[in-house]
Amino acid sequence: MMTQDRFEDLAGLYGPDIQAWPEPEQAAARAYLAAEPALAQAALNAEHELDALLDAAPAPAPDPALYDAVIASGVAARASAPRWAPMAAAAALVLGVSGGWLVSAGQMPVNGEEALYSTAFSVLAEEETDWLEEAAR
Repeated sequence: MMTQDRFEDLAGLYGPDIQAWPEPEQAAARAYLAAEPALAQAALNAEHELDALLDAAPAPAPDPALYDAVIASGVAARASAPRWAPMAAAAALVLGVSGGWLVSAGQMPVNGEEALYSTAFSVLAEEETDWLEEAAR
């Protein structure tokens, strides 16, 4: 059972439309409205009046000093970004590509004959290709 205080609290929090209240509270609010129509309707009417006053009030103009401070803080934050970050990313990219190229270049066969043997027999185990090394000598 909902009390008058709880009904007024919910009306103050969620407004005069019971449909906008939390789902678990709606049934109890409707039951309270049926049981105490005068008290409940008075609370809802007070919230209607408050909503009407708030809707009629003009929106305050933004403070120019606050606007300038927000804009200045954004410019200052952007200006203080580290200038070395793009250079560090570029250096890491160059080192990674260079290192990969150097490692792969060291594994390439030296002459055409080695390239042919490497391509033809790359799936064989090392001990099975010993005869190829002896034949190449």
